[in-house]
Amino acid sequence: MSGFHDQLTESLPALWRYAFSLTHDRAAADDLVQDCAERALRKRYLWLPHRPLKPWLMKMLLNTFRNRYRAETARPTVPLDEAPPLAAAGASPEERLDLAQTLRAVQDLPPTSATRC
Repeated sequence: MSGFHDQLTESLPALWRYAFSLTHDRAAADDLVQDCAERALRKRYLWLPHRPLKPWLMKMLLNTFRNRYRAETARPTVPLDEAPPLAAAGASPEERLDLAQTLRAVQDLPPTSATRC
């Protein structure tokens, strides 16, 4: 049986097809496969060498997809550009002023880079 890295390399096209069938988006499929491969490399000590790697990777990819989906749906966000106008919020003038000041403060924040642990 070939080694871990060889089986991982051989499985990448099938992983990508599976990721694309889940996401329906090429960039998201690329990210999902990359996260899966990275996780597999980190956790390769859990793989049993006498068993095929591909089913293990497919399950890992599905779990990664599910975790992302749960995280995205658990914290719904609305881009500031799509937020309802402050007057439509039914707030008092003082509350609208506080909201406007908060919005200006958020817009003045420096951009952050998205990093993962």
